[in-house]
Amino acid sequence: MQHVSTFLPADLTQLANCLHLSASTFSCLQERVRAFIEDAGESDVLVLNVQDPFQRLLLHGVCEFYNVTSTTASSVREGKPWKSTTIKKRLGTGVPSRITLVSFLRMKKNGSQ
Repeated sequence: MQHVSTFLPADLTQLANCLHLSASTFSCLQERVRAFIEDAGESDVLVLNVQDPFQRLLLHGVCEFYNVTSTTASSVREGKPWKSTTIKKRLGTGVPSRITLVSFLRMKKNGSQ
């Protein structure tokens, strides 16, 4: 049985700032996951090839926020390590809330809510 971590850092914005991650990268990950959830098509699986470890950490946090599962598998491509993250909708995963994770973190940072 494979264990899936549900680790979600308390303040992803702070972590991103510490490592100088651009907001557009974080927003791009978030929008990709949101689009996948909103897609009513036949596919309940999305595979993203995010190679940067910190960006993968953020991706797993985004998945946790939107209630989808995410697992990362390692392989070798052309003699080099390769990571693929598989995202799956959970039973009952519906349309994501109107508030985005980025907006939620900004509200928390500013003392709202």
